[in-house]
Amino acid sequence: MAFFGGKLSRQVSHPRGSSARRADMLHHFHFSDRSVRKTFVAIAIGAVVGATAVGVGSAPMASAAPPPAGCGHYSDAVAGNPPNTRIKLWERVKDAKKSATPDTRGNIRVVQPEKQNPKLYSIRSGGDHPGFGDDFLLVPTNRIQGIECSYLWDGSQLNFWRYAWKEGTTTVYKNPNKPLAIGVNSADARGQDQLHLHMAQANPATVTALKAIKKPETNLNRWAAPTSNVVLPVNDYKNKKRTDAVFRVVKYTGQMPNLVKVLHTQVQSDIPHQCIAVIASGAPNTYYLLNSTPALKSGNDRGTGLCDYVYGWN
Repeated sequence: MAFFGGKLSRQVSHPRGSSARRADMLHHFHFSDRSVRKTFVAIAIGAVVGATAVGVGSAPMASAAPPPAGCGHYSDAVAGNPPNTRIKLWERVKDAKKSATPDTRGNIRVVQPEKQNPKLYSIRSGGDHPGFGDDFLLVPTNRIQGIECSYLWDGSQLNFWRYAWKEGTTTVYKNPNKPLAIGVNSADARGQDQLHLHMAQANPATVTALKAIKKPETNLNRWAAPTSNVVLPVNDYKNKKRTDAVFRVVKYTGQMPNLVKVLHTQVQSDIPHQCIAVIASGAPNTYYLLNSTPALKSGNDRGTGLCDYVYGWN
């Protein structure tokens, strides 16, 4: 018995030149020729399937859809004429890899907080109050321009609020008079066009005013309702012009929600002009959730898109 052309055939011995030998050879080659034809057909089919899979001989594969408006592009860069300096932060976290140690671009550490989710964020020092242990940033390493990006409410991202609070409790220096505060500024008020959550200490005067609210709103679904409006003292540490601003305040108990998603359901298309901050209340799992926007008014007082006002920097 022997293999030939991928088929098992039987070789029969006959005297040279005999009619029996010629008949056997004709049978042998007829059988093998059919096997070869089948092999070639199989190869041809495989080639077509393979070519289709890689787009050869067919219409080009569709390119990735552009990101939604307000989310920015992966290719965004500082370089240009004039340079776009608002992209510096994006360039410093772009393509950063998971690491527990500082890198050469100023990332203190790059964290993958969820084992089954490949998304990362960087912890960095901020530039508003350097050297005091109360100015840090949480920055996603994928492109998210800011609070106006729909990725933040479509369920595709990490809950950055949860992780900023967790990171802040171990990263920001503790001060009994200045509890932990985290926040994000509006598109109009921020200085960099890559989402970054500040982790800082709260302004003591703001904290005192929050604790003095007699009946704070506690229903997060009414965050944007007039019943949540409160005038709070602020820390205009740079310009020394403003002394107060109108905020929507909810005293919330529970797990830290995705605050951009919550607010977006209530303000919709006005989300780019909003700022959000969270200040520890002193009670377990209880927070003061603050939101403001320049269009917010209470008497002669107005709101702001800059939640940096509630931090204790000087």
